[in-house]
Amino acid sequence: MRRAVLFVTLATLPCGCGTAAKNDASASASSTEETQLPSADELMAAARRAEVLEPPSPLPTSGMPAVVTDRDTRCRAGDGLACTDLEWLVTSFGITRTPERLAAELSRVACERDLIPACGRYGAALMRGIGVPQDVEAGARELERACAAGDPGGCGALGLELVYGKRVHHDPKRGFVLLVQGCDGGAVSACDALEHRPWVGRYATEVRDPDEPKPKQSAKEVAKRSCIDGRIEACDFLVQTLQFPLVDPDLCHAGLYFSCPTSDEPRRLRACREGDLRACSPMSASERGPLCALGFGGACDYDTEGDALERGCRAGAAFACRVLRNRAERAARRKQEGSPAEGPAPPTLAAVCVMGDDLACGAVEAANTDVPMSDARLARLTRACPDVEIAEEAPVVLAACRILGLAYRDGAGVTKDLGKALELLRRGCWAHQRYADEPSCVAFGDLLRAGVGVRPDGDRARLTYVSACNASESSDLTPSCALARELGVGR
Repeated sequence: MRRAVLFVTLATLPCGCGTAAKNDASASASSTEETQLPSADELMAAARRAEVLEPPSPLPTSGMPAVVTDRDTRCRAGDGLACTDLEWLVTSFGITRTPERLAAELSRVACERDLIPACGRYGAALMRGIGVPQDVEAGARELERACAAGDPGGCGALGLELVYGKRVHHDPKRGFVLLVQGCDGGAVSACDALEHRPWVGRYATEVRDPDEPKPKQSAKEVAKRSCIDGRIEACDFLVQTLQFPLVDPDLCHAGLYFSCPTSDEPRRLRACREGDLRACSPMSASERGPLCALGFGGACDYDTEGDALERGCRAGAAFACRVLRNRAERAARRKQEGSPAEGPAPPTLAAVCVMGDDLACGAVEAANTDVPMSDARLARLTRACPDVEIAEEAPVVLAACRILGLAYRDGAGVTKDLGKALELLRRGCWAHQRYADEPSCVAFGDLLRAGVGVRPDGDRARLTYVSACNASESSDLTPSCALARELGVGR
C-alpha cells in the first residue's frame, strides 16, 4: 500500500522542464532491457539440458522371487499390464537404487502399448520430474489425453496440478471438478485429496467454489471397491490408512489375507512371492516387509532385520537404504533433543553413505555448512539434488539443493551460473508439493524480484513466497510470510 501512495504522490508533483520526457524515455529503455533478458524458465531449462542423466539401474539378475521375474519376462514380451505390475513392485519394494527411473521407463513402454492408465502415470512423472527429466508441457498433454480417454488417475493427477498451480496455470475450479471425476472413477488419491482439503493448501482452498461437485463415495469406499477390482494402489491405501486388525469378509474373499478374521502371515508371504500383488501390498507398508518378500535372509525376523537391511542397501535396494537413512536421522534428532534411544543404535548417516546411498552422503555434506567447496563435496551434493526423482519419498536433500544454489549464485567455490542457481533453488523450494526449504524459496523469489541477469517476474516471486509461507508452521515469524504480506498477500 505504501508503494501505491508514493507513486501517486510523485505523479502529482509539478513537472520540471523536460524531466517527464526524460523519465519516460529512461523507463522505456529499462523496460526494453528487461524484456531482452532471458526468463527464469529459459535459464533453468538450459541448466537442466546441461545435466547428464544416468540410465536407470537394472533389476538384479538373480535372487528375485517369481512375482518379480514373471512380470519382468511378460513385460519384455510386450504385456503392458505386466509392465504396470512391475512398475508397482519396483517402486513399492525399492528393488534398485533408482526405482523411479525404472518405473518411469516401464510407464513409457506400457503407454506406447496403448495402456491408457500408464500414459496418465507417465504424464504425472513428466510433470513432476519423477524418474524422467521434467517436461511440464509434455506431462500436461499426457494427463489431458489420459483423462479424456477415461483414466480416473490421469484426471485426478491433472486436477491436483490445476489446484496447486505451481507447474500449470492456476485453475482450482476446473481442478476440483477433475478431482471429483477421478475419485468417482476409482482414483483413491483424488478422493483422499478432496477429503483432506487443507492438504491441498490454503492458497487453493481460499478460492474454491462452494457449489463445486462432491464425490459420490468416500475414499474408503472407493478404495475397497477398487482394491477388489485389482487396483493395487487402492489396496495400498487401505493398508496404509485403516486401523488394524481390518476384518472385512469382502476383502478377505478377494484375496487380501490381512482382512481375514485370522491373518495368516506365511500364507500371505507365499502368495506374494508367487505373484499375487494384493498379498504383497501389506508388506510394502512395513519397514521390513519388502525385503522379506524379496527373500533377503533374516528380513522376516525382527531379531535379524537390521543385518538384512544393511545387506539390502549394499545390494542396491533403495527401500532398505531409505529405512536405514530414516532411522539414522530419527536417532540423531532424539540425541539432539536429549531423548532416550529407541532400541539398538542404528547405523549413522555416514555409515549409510558408505553402503552406497547418495542421499545419505548428501545429507552428511549438507550438515557440514562451514566446509569449503571441493570436487568431492560438489559431487556428493549434486547427486543428492537430482533433477529427476530417483526413489519414492526421497526426491532430494533440500539443504543440498540450497547450498548448491547459493554457491552458483555467488560463485562460491564454483563458476557463477545464474541458470543453475535458479534451478537448484527451485528444487529446494518445490521438490515436494507440500513441504519446502524456506531459505531456497526466499532466495529463488528474491532473484526473480531483483531481475539481475534474469527477466523480473514479480507474480512468480509472490507465488513462491506464498507457497513457502503455506508450508510453514509459524507463519507470523518466517521471512517468506513477511515477503508475501509485503507483496499484498496475507493470511
